[in-house]
Parts: sequence; C-alpha cells; structure tokens
Amino acid sequence: MLLEKVIKEYLLECQLQNFTEKTRKGYRNNLELFARYLQEYQQITELEEVTLSSVKEFVVWQDSKGRKPTYINGQMKTLRAFFTFCQNEGYDYVNMKKIAWKKEQKVKIKTFRPSDVKKLLGYFTGVDFINIRNKTILYTLFETGVRCQELCDIVPEDIKENYILIKNGKNHKERVVPLSPVLYKQLVKYIRCREKYIDCKRHDSQLFLSFHYRQLTVGAVEKMIAGAGKELGICDVRISPHTCRHFFAQQCVRNGMDIYSLSRLLGHENISITQRYLQDLTDEDIVLKAVDKSVIMSIK
Repeated sequence: MLLEKVIKEYLLECQLQNFTEKTRKGYRNNLELFARYLQEYQQITELEEVTLSSVKEFVVWQDSKGRKPTYINGQMKTLRAFFTFCQNEGYDYVNMKKIAWKKEQKVKIKTFRPSDVKKLLGYFTGVDFINIRNKTILYTLFETGVRCQELCDIVPEDIKENYILIKNGKNHKERVVPLSPVLYKQLVKYIRCREKYIDCKRHDSQLFLSFHYRQLTVGAVEKMIAGAGKELGICDVRISPHTCRHFFAQQCVRNGMDIYSLSRLLGHENISITQRYLQDLTDEDIVLKAVDKSVIMSIK
C-alpha cells in the first residue's frame, strides 16, 4: 500500500477526531517530510517497506541537519501516532516504542516581573473599543492563565457568576477558570463597550472581536501584546500570551496554591507539564511560601 495514501487516510481520521487545525498541520508537515525522506534516501514508497531501521536512519539524518532534540521528538510523536493508527487499522506498522526519545536540554522558563505586568495592564488607557478590548484581553490572560486560542474562543455565554467556562481546551477538554472581582469588573466594562460597538451589525459570536466584527485570531493577540511590550521597553523576556500564562502559574504558587489545583486550572494532562512552568521560581519564593504555610502553625 502506498505510504502517501495511508498518510492521507490518517490525516482524514485526525479531522474526524476533531483535532485542531494547528495539530493537523503539524502532523501533515511531519509525515510529508518523513515520506519525502524515505523516497529520496531509501527509495521507499510502500508502507510495507518501512522498518524500524528506516525510522532510526531518519532520526540520524535529522541529527545531521542540526535539528534540535525537541524538534526531532515532535516528529517522533507524530510517527508514534501514525503507526498506532496503522496498527489499529490492521496495516503494517513500526513499533515506535523501541526507539528512545532524544534527550532534551531543560530550558528554564523566564516570565514577567510584577513590574512588567503592571506596565502592560496600564498601557491601554483609551476609552475606545480597541483600547478597552486590549486591556480586557490582558486582564483575562493574567487573571485566568488561559491559552491564547482558548481566549479567542470564549463567547459571552461562557462567562458565569464566578467562573469562565472553557469549552474548547486542548484535547477538547472542558474546564472552568475562576472569575475574580477585578476581572469581572473589567469584563462588564468591555461587554458594555462591545454591545455599543456592534450595534446590530453582523458579527461573530465570540467575546473578543476584531475591528471588523470578526473573531479575534491568535496572531492578532500575539501581535498586540508584542507591540505593547516593545513600546514599554520590556526586552529581557518573551512578550507573548503564553508568557502571561507562565506568570499566572508562578503567581498562583507564590500565593499558596497547590500544584494539583494549578494543573487543573491550566488544563494540563499531568503535573509534570505544570512543573516546567515553575522552574523560574527562586529559592526565596519557595522559602517565603513555606514559612507562610508552616505545618505546626496549621495544626488546630
């Protein structure tokens, strides 16, 4: 069976399983690269011809191209999913569990300082729709730790009395995030402004809209935050929505939240992912939190 046809079949299955467009695009790019490599370097076009050695040689080839371990592991993750599909469908497959993951260098995640956050929150001071919208977006990111795509997918009906319902989380998992009084106040202000702005015009249903009444995109939010950070002179940290998420996670721990509760709020599958968000916490942060949460003092 042609490998190209099986790849198309798998990508169709990904679409039927409601994988996000971003995930499907990543899988498609990785599998097409793998197929081109096999055809060019090993003269393999049939699925039945692919062996464990073929995959290992592909990994070695990627190493020779100077690809980072994180990049190669991403491709291997795609191949694992693909060959699992092949196994389930009764096709020939490669047991990817026999290939070890590349050892990745642990990167310390650096996040905003509290002073950076205060600057960002105070940057948009106008009373027009765009300024109020941008300010509300920053408040939402810092107060809830939601992913950028999750933020863009929120509709007004998702905002409840004391929480926000996140219906389109990663891996299609639904969860809730707390709605603090300070965020609620800002959202009320924005929603009032939004209703006046749309004024019976045709518009998308999402909470955060573009100037043209369409759903705001991830790229637009990233560009907005990066632009504000540049204007403010914040240059020693990545200015992005995901850095807002990192700050939220670390600040929650500083405020005494346990890692299991934090992991649920962030929508992580396991706490090992959450732990990576906390690597930038200093010993002083941990000591102060431990003093505040004395075991003996908590005994009643």
